[in-house]
Amino acid sequence: MLISATPLNNRPDDLYNLLLLFQDKRNCTIDGVPNLHEDFSRWIKEYKLIMSPRNETIDVKAVDRLYNEIRNKVIDKVTVRRTRNNIKNDEEYQADLDKQKIKFPDIEKPRQVEYVLPPDLKKLFEDTMRILTEELKYSRYRAIEALVPDLKQRYPGAEQTSQSLASIYRTHMVKRLESSFFALRKSLRNLRNATQGMIDMFAADKVVILPELKVKDLQAQDVDIEDIIEKGIEKFGVSRDSFVYKSADFQPEFLENLKYDVALLDNLSMRWTLIKDQDPKIEEFVKLLQGEIFDKKLNPTDKLVVFSESKDTIAYLLEQLQKRLERNDILAVSSADRKKLFEDIQANFDANYKTQKDKYNIIVSTDVLAEGVNLHRANIIVNYDTPWNASRLMQRIGRVNRIGSVAGLIVNYMFYPSAEGDAQIRLYKNALVKLQGFHSAFGEDSQIYSREEIVGQFELFNKDIDDNIDHTLTLQREVRDLFTNDPEKYQHIKYLPYKSRTARTLADSKTSLPAKTSLAYIASSFKKEFYLIKGNDVTDLGFLEAAEYFRATPEEPGYAVPDEHYAQVSKAAAKFDTDVTKMLDDNMKASVGNDKNTGLIIKMLGELSRRAEGNFAENIEILRKYVEHGTYQRLTRDLLRLVKQRKKDKEDEIDYEGIIRQFVRKYHRAKPVSIKEEEEITPRIIISESFIDKVK
Repeated sequence: MLISATPLNNRPDDLYNLLLLFQDKRNCTIDGVPNLHEDFSRWIKEYKLIMSPRNETIDVKAVDRLYNEIRNKVIDKVTVRRTRNNIKNDEEYQADLDKQKIKFPDIEKPRQVEYVLPPDLKKLFEDTMRILTEELKYSRYRAIEALVPDLKQRYPGAEQTSQSLASIYRTHMVKRLESSFFALRKSLRNLRNATQGMIDMFAADKVVILPELKVKDLQAQDVDIEDIIEKGIEKFGVSRDSFVYKSADFQPEFLENLKYDVALLDNLSMRWTLIKDQDPKIEEFVKLLQGEIFDKKLNPTDKLVVFSESKDTIAYLLEQLQKRLERNDILAVSSADRKKLFEDIQANFDANYKTQKDKYNIIVSTDVLAEGVNLHRANIIVNYDTPWNASRLMQRIGRVNRIGSVAGLIVNYMFYPSAEGDAQIRLYKNALVKLQGFHSAFGEDSQIYSREEIVGQFELFNKDIDDNIDHTLTLQREVRDLFTNDPEKYQHIKYLPYKSRTARTLADSKTSLPAKTSLAYIASSFKKEFYLIKGNDVTDLGFLEAAEYFRATPEEPGYAVPDEHYAQVSKAAAKFDTDVTKMLDDNMKASVGNDKNTGLIIKMLGELSRRAEGNFAENIEILRKYVEHGTYQRLTRDLLRLVKQRKKDKEDEIDYEGIIRQFVRKYHRAKPVSIKEEEEITPRIIISESFIDKVK
C-alpha cells in the first residue's frame, strides 16, 4: 500500500510507473484492465497531443476528459481518496470533527498580483526575452557538438546532448528573468563569465570537457587551468588526453560562437545596469505589504510566507524588504541554512510548536520549505514566482493550509509569468494542466493557481457540489447503518444466492426508466459490470448510477419477472462475454506486438530455448513469462543489453547459460503470477431486475 498526502506527479506516464510498483504491465489484476501497457500507451499519446508545443492554447476540458477516463477505469479501483470537502459533506465525519474541535480553514481563489512595466523597461524586457530565446547560442554548453568528427565520436548523441543542455540553460535564464531582475543580472554575469572561461581555455590551447569536475565553478574561483587539469586526473583517474582538447580539435566557428555570446551578454548586462533601480514587481509587492496583506481582518496573526524558486531572489527580497519596510523581523531560508534555522522556523511559524516566539513574522524561502514543515501560524502566502514543478504550488500552500491553522481563511497571492515568458517555457499552461489533471484524477477541494479568465472558461472545482466520493460515502454509510441497526437483514442480503431476480413497477420504484427495461450485475474475478438493457440495447452503467436504479425501500413489493427479463439478461451476459473475449484478445495481441524491445527479447529467448536443455531451458521459460507479463522493468533492460551484446560479440564468447542463471537468481519469485485460468473469467449473473408498467 502506498499512502500519501503529497500531490503525485500525475502525467499518465507517471501514474503508469506508480502502478508498475504493484502490477505486471501485461498481466494486470485490476478489474477490467488486463493490460496496463496497452491502455496507458494510448493515454500517454493523447496527453502528449494535448500538451504539444504546436497548440497555442491548452484544451483544459480535454485534460478533464482524459483524466476522468483514467480515474474511472483505473484509479478509482486502486485508491481510497478523501478530500476535506468529502469529510465535511458527510454528517458522521463532520460530527467527529466537531467533537474533536477540528476545523479546516477555507481557501480563497488565488489573488492575481499585476504590475506594469514602463515603456523603457518593457522594451528591455522584450529584447532580453528575444535574445535569451532566439539569439543567444549558449555555446558554452555545446562543446562536444563542436568537436571535429573523429573526436565527436567519443560522445554518442553529441548533438542531442548539446541541444538539451542549451535548452535547459535557456529555460533557466527565462525563469530568472521572470523571478526577479536581480536574479537575472546575476545569471547574466555567471553565464558571461562561464563563456569567457572557455574562451580563455582556447587561448591556453587547453579546453577541458569534464562535466563532473565543474570546470566553470573552478574558473570562477580563479583556479589555474593546469591545476584544474590535475584535479581531474587525480579525482577521476583518467588520462589527460581523455578530457583535455586543443583548440584545433574544434570546428572553426565554435570559438566565434563563444565570442558572439559574450558580446551579447556584455551588451545585455550593460543595459540592465543602466536601469538598476527600476523594479515595478517589488514596488507592487511592497504596496501590498504596506496595505491589505497586513490588514488585521485578513491576517489576524501578522505572519506572512513568501516563496520563490530562486535563492538570489530570496536574498534580494530580504534586502529590499528590510530597507523599504524598516523591519528586522524577516527570516530568509534556502537549502544552505534550513537545518541551522529550523528551530527558529518552528518557533515563529508552526502553530503546533510548544514554545512560540514572534522574533520573525515574515519568512521568505526557496522551495526547500515547500514540504516537511508547518508554517500555519501564517494564513497568507505569496508566490513571488511560479515553480517549474506545478506540484510545488500545492505543496507551498499546504504549509499554511493545515489542521490547526490560526486563521479560518487561507489567502494565496500569485505573481504569474509574463505572456512573453510563458510563450517560451509554458509555465502557466503546464501548471494549469498539471493541477487540472490532479483534480480530475484524484479530486481537490481548492483552487491553487487558475487565473480568473481560465476559471470562467472551465471551473476547476465547485465546493457546493458533491463529487462521486461523497455519493459513495453516503452509500457506505447506509450499509454501515443497516449492519448496525438490522444485522439480520444485512446477513440476508449479503448471502443472497446468485441469479437473484425480481420485477418492480415503475410507480413503486419511482424510476424514470421506461417499461420493459432491465438491470443486471454480472461479475467474474476478471471483470465486474452493471448493465442497463432497453429492448435490444445494452449499456454499461457506472456503480453510482446503477445503485440509484437498484435503490428500493424495504416496503416495496417484488413481482415475478416478465418474459422479456430472461432475454434481456442473456443479452447482457453475451455482451459481458464479448467484452471479456475482446479484452483477452487485445491483451494477447498487445503482449508483444506494440513493444519493440519485448519482441526482440522474446525472439532471442526463443532462439536460445531451441538449443537449451535441462535447467537452462527451465530458466529461459521463467524469464520469458516475466518478460511477456511485464513483471520487471529492470529485467527488460538487462535482457536488452544481452540482445545488444549478441550483435557485437561472437556466440561462443557469451556465457548464455551463466547470464540467464544469474537473472533468474536476481528476479525469480517463489510463486510467479500466472494468467487467470478459464474458470476464473466465466461470468456469473449476480442479481437482476426488470421494470414493468403495472401488475397484470
